[in-house]
Amino acid sequence: TYLCIVFLQIMETPKEEPEMQSHTIENCYGSRKLAYMMLSGRREHGIFYIPGFMGDMTDKKPEFLNKFCKEHDFSFLRYDPTYVAKSAGSDPIEYKLIISTWIDDALEMFNLTRGSQIIVSHSLGGLIALHLALKHPERVTALMLLGPVYNLHEAVTTTPTDSKLMEGASQHIGYFNILKLLRDAKQHNIQLGSSLININCRVTIIHGEKDEIPYEFSEKLFKALASTEKTLTLIESGSHFLEDDYCLEAIKVALLDLAQIHGKSS
Repeated sequence: TYLCIVFLQIMETPKEEPEMQSHTIENCYGSRKLAYMMLSGRREHGIFYIPGFMGDMTDKKPEFLNKFCKEHDFSFLRYDPTYVAKSAGSDPIEYKLIISTWIDDALEMFNLTRGSQIIVSHSLGGLIALHLALKHPERVTALMLLGPVYNLHEAVTTTPTDSKLMEGASQHIGYFNILKLLRDAKQHNIQLGSSLININCRVTIIHGEKDEIPYEFSEKLFKALASTEKTLTLIESGSHFLEDDYCLEAIKVALLDLAQIHGKSS
């Protein structure tokens, strides 16, 4: 009886918050240190988060995911991309290579994980998540794409220039830097053509009805994916950021669904 009580106490001990760590990268995109946090878990699959444009690991969604992973015993890795928050450094931002660098960041951080992963991404992170799934199909067990921006040129041209998203980007980095970013993105944009995108893992796409990027943008991606296990959800209250309480609950339900299919449920 005593041993059973001790065992239960160990099982119920809350997980400590993971410490901030740093990963050094030296390659063709420069020498840089990426800040990240990794939560341990005993599930078969882990969860890996890729933020949107200039998003960081203290935003509302990754904080929510961290809590979710603690409750359901998933490992969880989140990070700040190059030039962002704790990974900002002192070097000037190279906008002409920024998308290439952020894709490389994700590949480097993904290599720190073990086993199969459910990738959760937001906005521009969706483009990066698709590249990861194409490069590592054996390790990506599922994708959750939140308001995915998989083709930056098309997203920009279909979004009103006076939208909050476009005005915010212009104010944040300036018009000429947006042009540099778009030139770099051109080689990485996911092009939708007559053939399906060779991604066969389970995919969940969530799009907010109040998103200034049209719902049809996500719908076209949904139809272009080869996966036969895919869902597309439109949330009436959702903005592009999908972080009100209703959206976060929808994300939780969708993740639990992925977990039940791809691993043991709690």
